[in-house]
Amino acid sequence: MKETAPPTSFYRANDWQRFVQYLRHTNRFALTYHWQNFLNVLIETAKKRVTTIARGSEFFRARKGITWMEEEFGGERPAPYSKLEMGPPPAHQAKEGRLNPPGIPYLYLASDIETTIAEVRPWIGLELSVARFETTRDLRAVDTMRDEPPGIELVPGEEELYMERDPKTYSAEEKEQHIWGDINSAFSEPTSPQDSLLSYLPTQYLAEVLKMNGYDGVIYKSSLNPSGYNLTLFDPNSALCGYRHVYQVGALKYESERTQ
Repeated sequence: MKETAPPTSFYRANDWQRFVQYLRHTNRFALTYHWQNFLNVLIETAKKRVTTIARGSEFFRARKGITWMEEEFGGERPAPYSKLEMGPPPAHQAKEGRLNPPGIPYLYLASDIETTIAEVRPWIGLELSVARFETTRDLRAVDTMRDEPPGIELVPGEEELYMERDPKTYSAEEKEQHIWGDINSAFSEPTSPQDSLLSYLPTQYLAEVLKMNGYDGVIYKSSLNPSGYNLTLFDPNSALCGYRHVYQVGALKYESERTQ
């Protein structure tokens, strides 16, 4: 029997959206031949998006709340959380996040102080503990920030899926642009406490695939501070906590857009 060569490009431009539906509503622990091939192409095209983060690079992490430290001659003063508390929770306390499943802690960091504060969705007057982290070795991360999903007309009644076109009408480059643009959006789009936990499944699945293929983390845009970005490290020991400070939120800026 003649062996079929593995695919080298994506089949459909909307396959990330279809993969999301597959994981949420069909199977999430076993893949069909089509979806395994889809992941194989994802792994191959991820190589174009690798960024090396040098040892000693600086990132930041914020937590809502502070602690209090006793003064030498009585009284207390505000103080940030300890280095241990500024890291991810232990495995038995780790809740699921955008990239990590429950019980497997990852380290969520941001490029700067403004971004890390924005990412905790603060309110005016909130006191936070903010820590500087420094990477302990050279790291290889998949950077999705340059990928933007181009606009595509939607099928009425199927707004969550892109309109199907004959796959031959898309070039391999266009399909790759569509899919990685969708992935960038999936990593960076904000979620709310009311969102179903199913919303995390696709990005958690992809994060584990990237981790199993030797990558140290994922870089993605911050939807809450366009001038910054986020970095999630699969191994929390890849960066160490350094100095910590107390911050208090003084002002917030909200923007709105009419959608209909």
